[in-house]
Amino acid sequence: LNQSTSTSSRSLNPTSELLYDLPMPIDELYEIIVALLSGKKGKLRNVFGGRYNFSSRCVIVPNGRLKVDQIVVPYQAMVELEKQRIINILEKVHNSAAMANRIYEDALRQKSPEVVSIINQLIKDDPTGQGIPCLLNRNPTINMGSILQVFIVGICDSYTLQMPLQILPLLAADFDGDVLTCAKIICKSFYEKWWN
Repeated sequence: LNQSTSTSSRSLNPTSELLYDLPMPIDELYEIIVALLSGKKGKLRNVFGGRYNFSSRCVIVPNGRLKVDQIVVPYQAMVELEKQRIINILEKVHNSAAMANRIYEDALRQKSPEVVSIINQLIKDDPTGQGIPCLLNRNPTINMGSILQVFIVGICDSYTLQMPLQILPLLAADFDGDVLTCAKIICKSFYEKWWN
């Protein structure tokens, strides 16, 4: 008769059994993660639900000269995306907050050469060295390709967002009036985590 008072169990407890089952093929694990994130009930769906500052919605058109991570946005969209920085620069240049706000409001209604110059300088001087980083999203956000990190490299006079053809399949988009949301990344640490 074994008189041992040891508390160790000779059978595996449920936690240990789960640890033995954990090493599954990486492809199987990847499929499980994608299934949890994607679809109408997935976690990605809620990422862009609601209202966001520093964002704009635009109809898309092709631009074959752009790299896969570049976009060109309408002047009006860029004026809204860079509102705070444009007003800040105008205030410093004109030494008047009232004047800066008036110039900005006028620039929303009619294209301003001064504001165009400021925008072009902001794009050129962005610390990334590639343009202004932003997230491009196509609703509904139901899979991983619905959100892409791209760079704004210019502005255009039309009311459409220009993008490269290569990223259309990821967004499940085409050029029949599809609308994308462009949300400016304003936090350096967010950009670094997203980009790496």
